[in-house]
Amino acid sequence: MFFLGFLMNILIVGNGFDLSHYLPTKYHHFIKVMTVIENWPESSQNMKFDDLFSLLYESESRFFEKTKALYRTDEIEIYFNEIEVLKEKLKGNVWYQFFNHHVNEIDTWIDFEIEFSRALDLVANFIEKAERIYNKHEKLEQSVLCKLDQEDPNYKYLNFKEKTLEKLSLLNILNTLPNTSLINRSQINSKYYRNKDTNLDFDFHSLIKDLEKDLNYFIDLFDWYLIKIIEKLNLKNEIIKDNLNFPMNDLTVLSFNYTNTYKRFYDASAKVEFVHGQVGNELVLGIPDLKNQFLKKFKNYSFTKYHQKLLKNTDYLFLEENQNIKNMLENSNVGRREINIFIWGHSLAESDESYIREIFSLNRKERVLCTVIVYYYENDAPRLLNNLLDILGNEIIEKWMKKGWLKFLPNPKINFGIREISTIQEAS
Repeated sequence: MFFLGFLMNILIVGNGFDLSHYLPTKYHHFIKVMTVIENWPESSQNMKFDDLFSLLYESESRFFEKTKALYRTDEIEIYFNEIEVLKEKLKGNVWYQFFNHHVNEIDTWIDFEIEFSRALDLVANFIEKAERIYNKHEKLEQSVLCKLDQEDPNYKYLNFKEKTLEKLSLLNILNTLPNTSLINRSQINSKYYRNKDTNLDFDFHSLIKDLEKDLNYFIDLFDWYLIKIIEKLNLKNEIIKDNLNFPMNDLTVLSFNYTNTYKRFYDASAKVEFVHGQVGNELVLGIPDLKNQFLKKFKNYSFTKYHQKLLKNTDYLFLEENQNIKNMLENSNVGRREINIFIWGHSLAESDESYIREIFSLNRKERVLCTVIVYYYENDAPRLLNNLLDILGNEIIEKWMKKGWLKFLPNPKINFGIREISTIQEAS
């Protein structure tokens, strides 16, 4: 005997959800605040909100005007003794130094993942070359040359272009020697020779261990930023919830964010599954997968999100792992199962391909009707559609849109209790 049916509403939020509420959670926001803290000259003076975000006020004036109008930003204060501790952490973190001083064009967290993956490829390339030279000559010269011509396979010195040498120095793999010519100004950091003996080979295990450790410290810095600044931004007025485009009753929320924005502003009792970890409780920050074959060979999976999720035991439940959804899908006594999925502020990019494929597999299940509504900001619908086409192909997307299973709608307008403000959507 079948029940008539079952209806489930699911809200999936990405970083654009926080940005729609004028919370500065982009990678660019975080790294600029860290830059201000690192260079804060007043050793005995606390920092206020205006101090922290001073480098962003000109380029993102509209965004921060809204933030200051909506939130009690005067409550944000970082004490000088904490600033001094942060300065030391920033100074010694190779990932912060690398991304802050070399890659200025990173804006979103997807950009960060791309550049992080490239940095790991650079590390792998260095280790491969070092290993090849040592195997051939039974010696790895400490000097690293800067040459622009084609590399000689019989050459006994490591040889990189100037920009690569700069990157390797930022990652602390090389030391830059002062007052030397460009062609021989770099040396391999002696701590990365096996047993710290420059007559032996390169100890890539030690290097990878240091890079892993600094990644965890970098994640801690971001967690601090979320706890001390974002989570402490309190609205001046309550959000009026009666005009949202999705039902709030019995809503399942799946968050690709780390923040508690939905619970803080909409429903404190809501059950939110944090796919990549939660602020103050083991964040997941890395690359989607390990594609570099050299790093795969030596099982360096700790830089991947899935390795961190398993190790940190975060709430990485998605659709079919979520107990409520799983029960609904597996209940043989239910007739048609209707699932409405609302996606707000997620980029739908390749970095979350496995989750996107899971969503678009639901209508292949017996007696399941899934409808997906993707919210977009201004003219962003084509980019989101392109991302879906790239992952799933035109056949699936055309079928879903022809049948009305996939729709693109403008971002919901949020009534902040002052006036309705058009929301902002950025890549997650």
